[in-house]
Amino acid sequence: MNGQFFITASSSSGSSLATYVIVIFILIFIIFRRVSRGINGRPYTQRRVLTGPIIYGILLLLFLYELNKYPIYIYIGLIMIVPGLIIGDRVGILSKVYWQNNILMYKRSVFILAITLSLYAVRLFIEFELPTNNIQIIATFDALIAISFGIMIGELLHLKSQARILRNSPEIADKMENA
Repeated sequence: MNGQFFITASSSSGSSLATYVIVIFILIFIIFRRVSRGINGRPYTQRRVLTGPIIYGILLLLFLYELNKYPIYIYIGLIMIVPGLIIGDRVGILSKVYWQNNILMYKRSVFILAITLSLYAVRLFIEFELPTNNIQIIATFDALIAISFGIMIGELLHLKSQARILRNSPEIADKMENA
Protein backbone atom coordinates (compact mmCIF):
# COMPACT_ATOMS: atom_id res chain seq x y z
CA MET A 1 0.00 0.00 0.00
CA ASN A 2 3.08 2.23 0.49
CA GLY A 3 1.27 5.19 2.05
CA GLN A 4 -1.44 5.66 -0.57
CA PHE A 5 -5.08 5.26 0.37
CA PHE A 6 -6.51 6.02 -3.03
CA ILE A 7 -5.89 4.64 -6.49
CA THR A 8 -4.20 7.30 -8.58
CA ALA A 9 -3.76 7.83 -12.28
CA SER A 10 -0.08 6.97 -11.91
CA SER A 11 -0.81 3.59 -10.33
CA SER A 12 -0.87 0.38 -12.29
CA SER A 13 -4.27 -0.74 -11.05
CA GLY A 14 -5.91 -0.42 -14.46
CA SER A 15 -8.86 1.70 -13.28
CA SER A 16 -11.61 1.80 -15.83
CA LEU A 17 -13.83 4.56 -17.11
CA ALA A 18 -16.72 3.06 -15.14
CA THR A 19 -14.76 3.56 -11.90
CA TYR A 20 -14.25 7.25 -12.68
CA VAL A 21 -17.92 7.71 -13.61
CA ILE A 22 -19.01 6.11 -10.33
CA VAL A 23 -16.63 8.32 -8.35
CA ILE A 24 -17.87 11.44 -10.16
CA PHE A 25 -21.52 10.54 -9.47
CA ILE A 26 -20.76 9.90 -5.81
CA LEU A 27 -19.01 13.28 -5.56
CA ILE A 28 -21.90 15.06 -7.28
CA PHE A 29 -24.37 13.37 -4.92
CA ILE A 30 -22.35 14.33 -1.84
CA ILE A 31 -21.92 17.92 -3.03
CA PHE A 32 -25.63 18.26 -3.86
CA ARG A 33 -26.70 16.95 -0.45
CA ARG A 34 -24.23 19.14 1.44
CA VAL A 35 -25.23 22.28 -0.48
CA SER A 36 -28.98 21.68 -0.19
CA ARG A 37 -28.78 20.93 3.52
CA GLY A 38 -26.41 23.81 4.16
CA ILE A 39 -28.50 26.40 2.33
CA ASN A 40 -32.00 25.29 3.35
CA GLY A 41 -31.17 24.81 7.01
CA ARG A 42 -31.31 21.80 9.29
CA PRO A 43 -32.43 21.17 12.85
CA TYR A 44 -29.59 22.04 15.19
CA THR A 45 -28.08 19.16 17.13
CA GLN A 46 -24.54 18.76 18.42
CA ARG A 47 -24.12 15.61 16.34
CA ARG A 48 -25.15 17.29 13.09
CA VAL A 49 -22.94 20.29 13.64
CA LEU A 50 -19.92 18.14 14.59
CA THR A 51 -20.21 15.43 11.92
CA GLY A 52 -19.06 17.52 8.95
CA PRO A 53 -15.87 18.87 10.53
CA ILE A 54 -15.00 15.41 11.90
CA ILE A 55 -15.33 13.81 8.45
CA TYR A 56 -13.35 16.61 6.80
CA GLY A 57 -10.70 16.35 9.51
CA ILE A 58 -10.31 12.62 8.88
CA LEU A 59 -10.01 13.25 5.13
CA LEU A 60 -7.40 15.93 5.79
CA LEU A 61 -5.38 13.51 7.91
CA LEU A 62 -5.59 10.87 5.18
CA PHE A 63 -4.43 13.37 2.58
CA LEU A 64 -1.58 14.50 4.82
CA TYR A 65 -0.60 10.89 5.49
CA GLU A 66 0.19 10.54 1.80
CA LEU A 67 2.97 13.06 2.38
CA ASN A 68 4.62 10.83 5.01
CA LYS A 69 7.93 10.91 3.13
CA TYR A 70 7.93 14.71 3.45
CA PRO A 71 7.19 15.54 7.12
CA ILE A 72 7.72 19.28 6.59
CA TYR A 73 4.61 19.37 4.40
CA ILE A 74 2.63 17.54 7.07
CA TYR A 75 3.69 20.11 9.67
CA ILE A 76 2.85 22.98 7.32
CA GLY A 77 -0.56 21.45 6.68
CA LEU A 78 -1.28 21.12 10.39
CA ILE A 79 -0.04 24.64 11.13
CA MET A 80 -2.29 26.07 8.40
CA ILE A 81 -5.33 25.08 10.47
CA VAL A 82 -4.60 28.02 12.81
CA PRO A 83 -5.03 30.79 10.19
CA GLY A 84 -8.17 28.96 9.10
CA LEU A 85 -9.51 29.18 12.66
CA ILE A 86 -8.92 32.92 12.68
CA ILE A 87 -10.65 33.35 9.32
CA GLY A 88 -13.47 31.04 10.42
CA ASP A 89 -14.00 33.14 13.53
CA ARG A 90 -14.37 36.22 11.32
CA VAL A 91 -16.61 34.72 8.62
CA GLY A 92 -18.54 32.50 11.02
CA ILE A 93 -21.07 35.32 11.35
CA LEU A 94 -22.30 34.34 7.88
CA SER A 95 -23.82 31.19 9.38
CA LYS A 96 -27.14 31.46 11.18
CA VAL A 97 -28.89 29.77 14.10
CA TYR A 98 -32.58 30.54 14.44
CA TRP A 99 -35.89 29.25 15.76
CA GLN A 100 -38.42 27.86 13.28
CA ASN A 101 -41.67 26.37 14.59
CA ASN A 102 -40.10 25.93 18.04
CA ILE A 103 -37.19 23.96 16.53
CA LEU A 104 -33.67 25.31 16.74
CA MET A 105 -32.33 25.38 13.15
CA TYR A 106 -29.03 26.34 11.56
CA LYS A 107 -27.80 27.36 8.14
CA ARG A 108 -24.19 27.07 7.11
CA SER A 109 -22.43 29.87 5.30
CA VAL A 110 -22.66 29.39 1.53
CA PHE A 111 -19.19 30.95 1.24
CA ILE A 112 -17.58 28.45 3.61
CA LEU A 113 -19.53 25.55 2.14
CA ALA A 114 -18.49 26.41 -1.42
CA ILE A 115 -14.81 26.83 -0.54
CA THR A 116 -14.64 23.62 1.47
CA LEU A 117 -16.46 21.45 -1.05
CA SER A 118 -14.58 22.83 -4.04
CA LEU A 119 -11.18 22.30 -2.40
CA TYR A 120 -12.00 18.71 -1.48
CA ALA A 121 -13.40 18.06 -4.98
CA VAL A 122 -10.24 19.45 -6.61
CA ARG A 123 -8.04 17.45 -4.24
CA LEU A 124 -9.92 14.25 -5.08
CA PHE A 125 -9.62 15.10 -8.78
CA ILE A 126 -5.87 15.49 -8.33
CA GLU A 127 -5.78 12.21 -6.46
CA PHE A 128 -7.60 10.26 -9.15
CA GLU A 129 -6.68 12.04 -12.38
CA LEU A 130 -3.25 13.63 -12.09
CA PRO A 131 0.06 11.89 -11.54
CA THR A 132 1.14 12.25 -7.94
CA ASN A 133 4.80 12.87 -8.69
CA ASN A 134 4.44 16.65 -8.23
CA ILE A 135 4.47 16.78 -4.44
CA GLN A 136 4.30 20.60 -4.32
CA ILE A 137 0.85 20.66 -5.94
CA ILE A 138 -0.45 18.05 -3.52
CA ALA A 139 1.10 19.82 -0.52
CA THR A 140 -0.35 23.16 -1.64
CA PHE A 141 -3.87 21.77 -1.90
CA ASP A 142 -3.47 19.95 1.39
CA ALA A 143 -2.47 23.25 3.02
CA LEU A 144 -5.52 24.95 1.47
CA ILE A 145 -7.71 22.12 2.75
CA ALA A 146 -6.17 22.58 6.21
CA ILE A 147 -7.11 26.27 6.07
CA SER A 148 -10.67 25.38 5.02
CA PHE A 149 -10.83 22.84 7.85
CA GLY A 150 -9.81 25.59 10.28
CA ILE A 151 -12.53 27.81 8.79
CA MET A 152 -15.06 25.02 9.38
CA ILE A 153 -13.95 24.73 13.01
CA GLY A 154 -14.28 28.51 13.42
CA GLU A 155 -17.77 28.35 11.95
CA LEU A 156 -18.60 25.44 14.26
CA LEU A 157 -17.56 27.45 17.31
CA HIS A 158 -19.67 30.37 16.10
CA LEU A 159 -22.71 28.12 15.56
CA LYS A 160 -22.33 26.60 19.03
CA SER A 161 -22.11 30.01 20.70
CA GLN A 162 -25.14 31.29 18.75
CA ALA A 163 -27.15 28.21 19.75
CA ARG A 164 -26.15 28.62 23.40
CA ILE A 165 -27.25 32.26 23.34
CA LEU A 166 -30.60 31.41 21.75
CA ARG A 167 -31.27 28.55 24.15
CA ASN A 168 -30.42 30.64 27.23
CA SER A 169 -32.22 33.81 26.17
CA PRO A 170 -35.10 34.66 28.55
CA GLU A 171 -37.29 35.95 25.70
CA ILE A 172 -36.86 32.68 23.85
CA ALA A 173 -37.59 30.60 26.97
CA ASP A 174 -40.85 32.55 27.53
CA LYS A 175 -41.76 32.16 23.88
CA MET A 176 -41.16 28.39 24.06
CA GLU A 177 -43.27 27.99 27.22
CA ASN A 178 -46.20 29.95 25.70
CA ALA A 179 -46.14 28.05 22.42
